[in-house]
Amino acid sequence: MRGSYLIWLSIFFALPAAVLWTVFYRQLWPYRMVYLKLIGLSVLAGTLWDAFAIATNLWIWPPACCLLPRIIGLPLEEWLFMALATVIIVSLVILLSGYLVLPERRP
Repeated sequence: MRGSYLIWLSIFFALPAAVLWTVFYRQLWPYRMVYLKLIGLSVLAGTLWDAFAIATNLWIWPPACCLLPRIIGLPLEEWLFMALATVIIVSLVILLSGYLVLPERRP
């Protein structure tokens, strides 16, 4: 199916990230620099890993799965995956950290 990767990203990553940020904006906004740094780190590490995987034929992205253009051989959907996965993971860690801290350590 043409564009299946983009559809999958929209349903399982973009939509949940948008819901988290819409509902918990005040709790997440103070950590915006953390997001920027971690997204940058994950994109860098993911790019290196994906470049290695493509060069050694570990995996490919068939043209039928990706609608958006490629940057450095990677479909734009893969770049979005790296960023959105980081946003969701960091958001959940921030939101759950208040509940997971031992009661005597809570401010």
